[in-house]
Amino acid sequence: MQINTIPAGRALDWFKQGWAIFSKDMVTWVLMTLVMGVGAFILNFLPIIGQIVLCLIMPALLGGMLYAAQQADKGQPIKLEYLWMVLLDGQKRIPFIALGGILFGAVILVGVVSVAFIGDSLLRGANAGLLSFGLGGMLFMLIVGFSVFVLFNYTAALMMLRDMPLVDALKACAGVASTQVVPLLVFFIFSLFLTILINAPISLFFSILDNFTNDVELSFLFFVFSSSSLVSSLDSLFGFFGGFILVPVTIGAVFISQQEVFAA
Repeated sequence: MQINTIPAGRALDWFKQGWAIFSKDMVTWVLMTLVMGVGAFILNFLPIIGQIVLCLIMPALLGGMLYAAQQADKGQPIKLEYLWMVLLDGQKRIPFIALGGILFGAVILVGVVSVAFIGDSLLRGANAGLLSFGLGGMLFMLIVGFSVFVLFNYTAALMMLRDMPLVDALKACAGVASTQVVPLLVFFIFSLFLTILINAPISLFFSILDNFTNDVELSFLFFVFSSSSLVSSLDSLFGFFGGFILVPVTIGAVFISQQEVFAA
């Protein structure tokens, strides 16, 4: 498959077009995201098995949302049931679950390899703190995150929208990840930035205020308030509802980008 050369600045335009797709039917997009989020929440209550099942079916759910983005781009109405259409399709279901299996295997491999590079910081997660990774660890996380982002999104897109076999889609995505690094890396980093922004906007706001004040008492109040359970709850609530917008907009951006990156 031919791969087009894309300017780095196009990544931001993809999000603008993703918003245009989302805005055509915000209610249905929000419902799709809500159903997917509730399903993920329930599965997380099942130790180990729930996480494995979620990882296996995520590419199929993504495929359904990408199909919805395609229909919205054509001016067609979208339906909630598009979300699970791949899981109900006997021919598409197995390849998409296989992709989920590959991604699950990659997650396990990354977890094992990361111990050699950055110790157990990755395995301890957010409690370890970002700085505990070190420069090499953060670079490792960036490379891994970028690779998973490209392979997960674009392999599913090629399989769903262009009927490509799993192996061929993986090869095409590996090719685009190595030849179109700059625009896709900008796309990934901007997605990551938006994700962080919607998950900690209030505590981040007070942390910034704290850095710009020399008043000891005011600084202490900022610290206490930004560390309080109220702010944590508001951050979680803001991130929860922010995801209703960010997820479908990103899906729309992935749909637009795959049209430009991969030649018809």
